[in-house]
Amino acid sequence: MKRYIFTLSLAAVLGFNSLFAQQLPYQNPDLSAKERAEDLCSRLTLEEKAQLMLDESPAIPRLGIKKFFWWSEALHGAANMGNVTVFPEPVAMASSFNPDLLYKVLTLRVRSFVLNTTKEC
Repeated sequence: MKRYIFTLSLAAVLGFNSLFAQQLPYQNPDLSAKERAEDLCSRLTLEEKAQLMLDESPAIPRLGIKKFFWWSEALHGAANMGNVTVFPEPVAMASSFNPDLLYKVLTLRVRSFVLNTTKEC
């Protein structure tokens, strides 16, 4: 009987808390990206904003932002690793809206990959 009452009480407390769970504007997918970004930026402290600009961005648990390492993001995933060709990250290349340029970059990358892997065989 005690176990039943405990379980029922726990369920009531958890359910009660979820009624008051608040979704912050930056978490609302129904808002525009601009509205969400403005809300999130307004909640970040100056120190947190600066930390998010580092190569190794720390987590900001109070806002649900996870730790992120983005320094090595490159088309082939091998940036900052010695003597390699590094193109801008895919998002930056896509924002060029230049399909011919992207085709040239990808063709060069495939050729480079083939040449480097056949040397090792």
